[in-house]
Amino acid sequence: MKITGDKRVSWSGKAFAITADGSFAIYKTSKGNNAITVLPAEDDIPASVTLTSGKANWTTQPDSGTVEVEPDGAGATIDAPAEGAAPGDVVQIVANFACEG
Repeated sequence: MKITGDKRVSWSGKAFAITADGSFAIYKTSKGNNAITVLPAEDDIPASVTLTSGKANWTTQPDSGTVEVEPDGAGATIDAPAEGAAPGDVVQIVANFACEG
């Protein structure tokens, strides 16, 4: 995981996916007070990524960058900007989730 912009942090290591009947998976990783949660697209709702750092949050916007999520838990690839609550508060999230089995 690599976060650049108004918040800068990077880490690597284990993550996990929570799956529901092979058609919906939530991906999550964290280190310290930083966490990334990835949701797949469902019906008319596009895939999204949220970065939480302490009490601050940033979320990707539809059709902005790359958020490719396998709904079966096989993996996810993210390279997208995410917006915070304050105007102009933007980070770039680059992450790769790969299932090991």
